[in-house]
Amino acid sequence: DFISIVPEEKRHNIFGEYMDMLFNDNLELAQKAALAWTTWEGNTVSIKPDKSIIADYFTDQSILLSLARLECHYLSQRGFIEEGQIIRDINRISHIPTKIIHGRYDMNCLLDNAWRLHLALPNSELFCIDLGGHVSTNDPETIDAQVRAADSLKWLTKT
Repeated sequence: DFISIVPEEKRHNIFGEYMDMLFNDNLELAQKAALAWTTWEGNTVSIKPDKSIIADYFTDQSILLSLARLECHYLSQRGFIEEGQIIRDINRISHIPTKIIHGRYDMNCLLDNAWRLHLALPNSELFCIDLGGHVSTNDPETIDAQVRAADSLKWLTKT
């Protein structure tokens, strides 16, 4: 479905074609590409895609195009920080109590990155969600980890 809107002769550069479509002056084409982009994303953020989340969030016309454009731009810039910058500058944040929640089946951000961050941060705790995907707040294990992480940090707000 994701590549179906890209003409066959242009499928050698799917990302480039999406950039062209998403930032096109033809609003109908841009919205069609945004719908395909966000539907694909909605189907990959969780190990068990939730059709209601896809229908309610990833197809909402008020955010659809801006979300797809933002993500596409971010990817085209290879992120917003330098490669390795967080680990290189870890001393600047190493004193901050940190909870890292990562889904085992996250296909967008690999577990190795969360693991290396956890090892570099002495005040961190890593929650690895066995059946979690990428930012899958609809997964019960992820929700549980978020609540436990927030509860464990409540002491920081007390004076």
